[in-house]
Amino acid sequence: MSRRDARHLRRRTARSERDGIKELTQMATEEVPRSVVWTFVILTVVAAYLVRSWFPHAWNEASRASSIFYEGDTRQFMLHAAQLEEGASVNNGLPFRPPGWPWVLSIFFRVMGYSPLSGQPVDPAVVKSFVAGISALSVGCITFLTWRLAGFGAMLVVVLFGTFHFGHVVQGTVPNSEALYGLLLVMGLLLASYWIPDSEIGSRSVSHGRTDRSSSSRRAFFLGCVAGAATLVRAEFGLCVVLLVPFLWWSTGSKRHALLTLGAYTFGVVLFLTPSTIAHWRGISKFNAKFADALPEPLSRFAPVTSYGGFNFAHAFHGYTDGTTNLDLLIRTPKSDLEEALVNNGKLDITQPVSYDLYVNGYRIGAKWILAHPVETLVLLGKKLQITSGALALGYLQDNRVAGVAGRRRRVDQLDPTVRWLWPFHFSLAVLGIWVLRRQRRTLWLLAMPMVTLMAALTFFGYVRLGVVYTPVLWVLQGAALASVFRWLPWPLGFRVHVKLIVAGIALILLLTEMFGAQGVRQLYIHGPQNPDGSPIRDAAIQLLTTRPSGH
Repeated sequence: MSRRDARHLRRRTARSERDGIKELTQMATEEVPRSVVWTFVILTVVAAYLVRSWFPHAWNEASRASSIFYEGDTRQFMLHAAQLEEGASVNNGLPFRPPGWPWVLSIFFRVMGYSPLSGQPVDPAVVKSFVAGISALSVGCITFLTWRLAGFGAMLVVVLFGTFHFGHVVQGTVPNSEALYGLLLVMGLLLASYWIPDSEIGSRSVSHGRTDRSSSSRRAFFLGCVAGAATLVRAEFGLCVVLLVPFLWWSTGSKRHALLTLGAYTFGVVLFLTPSTIAHWRGISKFNAKFADALPEPLSRFAPVTSYGGFNFAHAFHGYTDGTTNLDLLIRTPKSDLEEALVNNGKLDITQPVSYDLYVNGYRIGAKWILAHPVETLVLLGKKLQITSGALALGYLQDNRVAGVAGRRRRVDQLDPTVRWLWPFHFSLAVLGIWVLRRQRRTLWLLAMPMVTLMAALTFFGYVRLGVVYTPVLWVLQGAALASVFRWLPWPLGFRVHVKLIVAGIALILLLTEMFGAQGVRQLYIHGPQNPDGSPIRDAAIQLLTTRPSGH
């Protein structure tokens, strides 16, 4: 054999080995039995629950109603749920907050035998364990959804992201509405994904059920129920409810079949929204009758979810706001009666003329300011987007690695970390994921709907917590991106990639780290408004520091 032929043979052998390794890698990350997928999903739910159960102990928060990293509306939701459980009136009958989460909490209180208004206090540790279960289920759902849309390799990435993401763990340990909303959001996306043709997402995601019209209608009905339930938890999901209509029409075969599907979907939505609509109609009617002499005109009784949108919209667009919710900003306006109208023992008094005007004409007031200040409006929207992007700066594990635990906790919001270098990393991965899935048009449309909903929510206020709610949608894209990079890396010759074992080993190490870390008690220093006893003022903007602030 000549020297030239020998070189050619070596090159051909090396090329063959590389092709074999790529094929092996692809098989290890994509072509796996459904039983393996379900095993990973179940183990992910268990792991996510353990991490969220350990977290409050690591920060000595098991006995606190909320968290040092997210105060939020915990006390309002707990009070609302307690009033519902006791049959007491809530906010004088006005639906100022979505009723979904308080309803669920009130049922939980009744099952556990809690009667906060009658002397049987709520155990925060038990409530947090309940919320942890809800959050863990959402991680399992996004894991399974990722497998359906992007394959097993992407799913393995999401297993680690979802289980250990600091912001998601915080939300999974606080009795606010985000944990339940996140679960319903992902469940809705998962159900809707079954309308994506198998030819578009690959044989890995083939549904083994029937595909006749009756089964499609039943699935559409359940999707409508989930969409209605999600809207009752956070009102902005109503936009997703609308966007799902063209998605279902586009993804259904014949016109008649599409009409049946949309009919079943609409029936599910209406079924879940009707009880709240009736309850709010009655509550507002009683309010109008009770304060008939104090109101210029009766309030509109039609409110399927809430009636606070107009007030918040006016609150979101004015000369003093910085993109977040803060009543102090409105109080700065030169009106003597505004403070009395907005802050009456911490409650909004609709019988006051200024409050009534903001409540009834809030959208018109906000729109008037926007038209008069177009440049300021664009700057304000940019601030809201910047605040929300703090969700992409959050790290992982109990110590928020690699972002660190230091940062700012704004009013009714989560920790916004000081370190921000993770933001461009996550954003770039999401863009790469869009390119990887570029031929899956329905997949991208499905993932885009919640992001459009997020953008709509940002017309009100910028929240890190809202960004955290929607990060699972980005995890799908990021998982697809990393799986693609992993699949096409030039691995050394003879290297055997055992992806499942590697991921399982990493997850086990991280779980042990979290378990042993929860045995100690971490400490942060708080810099900001405090009560006379030294405790932080609830819902106030504070700085969380790892070192003692100067002057303390």
